[in-house]
Amino acid sequence: MAGRPNAERRAAIGDATLRVLARGGGRALTHRAVDAEAGLAAGSVSYYARSRQALVGIAVEALFAQDAAVAESALRRAVVPDAPATARRVAADLAEFVGVMTAPEHRYRVVARYELLAEAAREDGLAAQFRVQRNAFVEFARQVLARLGAPDDDTACDVLVTTLDGLLHRQVLAAAEPLPPRAVEEALRRALAAWS
Repeated sequence: MAGRPNAERRAAIGDATLRVLARGGGRALTHRAVDAEAGLAAGSVSYYARSRQALVGIAVEALFAQDAAVAESALRRAVVPDAPATARRVAADLAEFVGVMTAPEHRYRVVARYELLAEAAREDGLAAQFRVQRNAFVEFARQVLARLGAPDDDTACDVLVTTLDGLLHRQVLAAAEPLPPRAVEEALRRALAAWS
């Protein structure tokens, strides 16, 4: 691993770190475990992250980048001015986002996010990073609600994001069968109808 760290390798290490967190929790997060998950020689990850805190930082970068890419793709119609703006249409777009985020290939990130949020409750710097990311999603919710003709209301925006967070939690972490997609969409439609 001679040479300068590159963005692609950091992203791969970040993803491997998220997978380790999802599978084993914070206690399982070691450089050695991430080396193994990433398929790298022992000690390789230390080149990119000397400390556990740096490793968590790389994981957060990867989490935010990957989630933003999914949101951009799945939620594009929800904020595009020329798409039909009805509570039903937007609920379908938001339900699609929940479905994609909780699909087998992405659900590990939902689990890892909760592991990182638990750490953020005890670490101010990490908490600040999550606040910035959440605030960006609240601003997205503001755009969605504005398209539906809802008044600009900080509480409504926050509640919409909280509803999405709750659905992600319910679909991945609750000790129950996931809700069917139609139930997720209906829950979101009802929430949106309350503000539009």
